[in-house]
Amino acid sequence: MGKQVLPLQYADVLGKLMLAESVIKALVEKEIPTQGLLDGMGWCKDNALAVTRAKVKEIEDGLADYFSDVT
Repeated sequence: MGKQVLPLQYADVLGKLMLAESVIKALVEKEIPTQGLLDGMGWCKDNALAVTRAKVKEIEDGLADYFSDVT
């Protein structure tokens, strides 16, 4: 197996989504060079960032539900 950049647990969905959000944000803000491959797709990058942020918030808001003692 290759070395992981960040040691995330297999089921760490929130951590993985937050990592994805930070990568997309870096692409949108041009902190990661794309050699012009994404220059014509600003709307796509912006939409991807918005959807990823919404999913992170959705999971953060509902995470406690998975640990409640409701029977």
